[in-house]
Amino acid sequence: MTDDAERAGAVPLASSADSTPQPQSGRTYSGLVKNGDGPNTYTGIVILFGAVVDDYCSPESIQRQFDEGVNAGTPAHGELDGEPILVTRVEAEIMP
Repeated sequence: MTDDAERAGAVPLASSADSTPQPQSGRTYSGLVKNGDGPNTYTGIVILFGAVVDDYCSPESIQRQFDEGVNAGTPAHGELDGEPILVTRVEAEIMP
């Protein structure tokens, strides 16, 4: 995310989502930003800092593999406030 308008739309609570096929059974995101391309589509935001950056960027990272699958076109299905959602993109933000 690059501007304050997008940041303002972030859902502050973490959300879980599942994808099939999946390298893991689910994924928790640091936040969600509503996309403009559908009524229930979101971008999952992953906040990375410290040693987590190296773990996420490693070739063995299951979380990164999951996120790459979402970005390649396999949406993750989740629930937000009791309603079904699709996570269709993932952005990782590295914090200093």
